[in-house]
Amino acid sequence: MKKKILVAVGLSKIAPDLISFCCAMGRRLDAQVDFLHVLPPIEPWVGYKSWISPEMIEGAAKEAREKLRHLVGPSCPVDHEVFVDQGSTSEKIIERAKNGGYQLIVVGHKGDNPLVEIVVGSTAASVARYAPCSVLIFRPGMDLV
Repeated sequence: MKKKILVAVGLSKIAPDLISFCCAMGRRLDAQVDFLHVLPPIEPWVGYKSWISPEMIEGAAKEAREKLRHLVGPSCPVDHEVFVDQGSTSEKIIERAKNGGYQLIVVGHKGDNPLVEIVVGSTAASVARYAPCSVLIFRPGMDLV
């Protein structure tokens, strides 16, 4: 059974470094590396209808998929797939990891705004707490691969 790594990509400024790191790690471990971007939930309050049309949601998903494919590009030397989901970021990452049989989840660490982490919560911390497998939190500039 081939090893599988799930990489949660937020399309932020650290995304290229995160993707490069994970492709190199996948090559060294002979693992499949799958990339996941999660779009935010559209219905933030229960009982309220979405004010965004299904066509706009599909357009956003298509654009995110294209950006992620472009970032991963043909330079990733391992088997990989690109996924885009929508909903609670940490819940979608954990759900995909459980259903996909992944042995490792890699998430990026932003760490640039402590207030945001206190108010909103940290995706990396939530994934690390509830994941069904090991979690690696990538910090830019700390490459070991």
